Formats: sequence, C-alpha cells, structure tokens
Amino acid sequence: MPDVLKPIIAPERISRRAVAKGWDGLLRLAVSVKDGWYPATDALEQYGSAAQGDVVYDAGVGIGKLLRTIYLCDYLGIASFRTGILDLQNQGEAVHSLQRAIHDGAITAKWGRTPHQMTAISGALTLLTNIVMAWNTSRIQAHLDINTDSIPDRLASKVAPIGYAHVNMRGIISFELGDAKRRLLGLIEPQNGSKVELV
Repeated sequence: MPDVLKPIIAPERISRRAVAKGWDGLLRLAVSVKDGWYPATDALEQYGSAAQGDVVYDAGVGIGKLLRTIYLCDYLGIASFRTGILDLQNQGEAVHSLQRAIHDGAITAKWGRTPHQMTAISGALTLLTNIVMAWNTSRIQAHLDINTDSIPDRLASKVAPIGYAHVNMRGIISFELGDAKRRLLGLIEPQNGSKVELV
C-alpha cells in the first residue's frame, strides 16, 4: 500500500470467510425486507450494532464496507460521477429551501404535537412542494416544446424545477374537488358538534 494512502484507508480488512459464512442468512434477510415479509425497521433493530458477532451482521458489515469502498473510488476517481452526486445534493438542498419558502414560520405548541398532526403538516408541505415543482416542470417543458433549439439537452438535463421566486407564497390555492369531495373528506364536524355532510 502506498504511504500516501495509509491515512485514508482503514487498517482492518474485509473477511471473505465472514461474508461467505453469513451470506445465505444475509440474502434471506434482504429478500424478506424487499418483498415485504419483514419490516425494514425490525431488521435494523435486530441487526444493529448490538448484533456484533452474529454471522449475518458480520456479512452485512463486510459487504457494506466493500460497497462503500467502491463508491468512494468512483467518487474520487471519476469527475463526471462526482459532479452528478454534487448536483443531486444541491438539488436536494434546493428542495428544502423551497419548503422553507412555503412555510417559513415555526409550528406553535398548539399544533404539530401528535403523530396525526405531524403527518398532516408534513403531508401538506410535501403536497404544496410537489405542486410548485409540477407547475415549474410543465412551464419548462412548454418552453422547450416551442423553442426546441433554445437550450441544449446537456443543459436542460441540469435544470431542476425548484425555483420559486415567481410564485406568490402568500396566495390562496383553491381546489375544485367535484365528485371526489365526498370520498376525500366524508363528514365534517362543526364546532357545535353536529355532523354535516359535504355537498
């Protein structure tokens, strides 16, 4: 091993014997999680750091280190791969910026404390974020359809639909639910306690 690489390379080696010994169990675990027979949360809980010494755990650690090494070699050695990863990370952070623009205030103690409230708030924020991105996508595509030669494909592929400077975030969005209103909302319960069916 070159001396220049020693500071960034882990001293331990991946044991082929440990991977081979736990391979069948690791494969069964992966297939069970993938096909929905075993919840991923349960698998993570059972084979966390407390499972050190288990043959399946050791095989998973070995395969994980091998895959991470291959990924780092590609990341450090292939400029186009590294650029693609950085672009994805930048776009992910831009989505978070869009979400902060949609809701820039804090959630007070009155709301967002129960699991149902957190689910509703998170779902609403995700929905509004997707609406903005879908609108941007439609406008970008409409422009490209009319001006086919205005933007080269290599540049258009790097344009993410996450801009929001042109969107009034304090406006009111109205949805016409039509016949789906009854199925989506069912019965509403006013303050006086009597239930009223939506029409």
